[in-house]
Amino acid sequence: ARSAHDCSEGGAVVALAECAIAGGVGCSVFLDDDLPGVSSLFSESQSRVILTLAEGDMDALLEILARDEVPYSVLGAVGGTCLSIGDKIDVDLGTLRAIYQGTLERLVAGELQTEELREG
Repeated sequence: ARSAHDCSEGGAVVALAECAIAGGVGCSVFLDDDLPGVSSLFSESQSRVILTLAEGDMDALLEILARDEVPYSVLGAVGGTCLSIGDKIDVDLGTLRAIYQGTLERLVAGELQTEELREG
């Protein structure tokens, strides 16, 4: 594995966003589920981890997962300058970074109202 991030604080979309921001590399993924958008993106169900790995290592990982009967989904690929999740999200990393960094501090300091969070 090249990276791993749990989905316990904000679901898959937050995990993917944090990885993209930290690594400075975007990704294009598809969440293969029938859930409503909010559940699909933000579900904090336990024991879910997003892994990245070199493309050449995919077969070996899938073999291990199958052997140990671990459920999995192949989500997509790392690369580019945007976080793209199917038809639900498509945002460039610069915008994502600007939104993410400092938001909690602004909220705690009373500089950001919850209406702004809903709109932004």
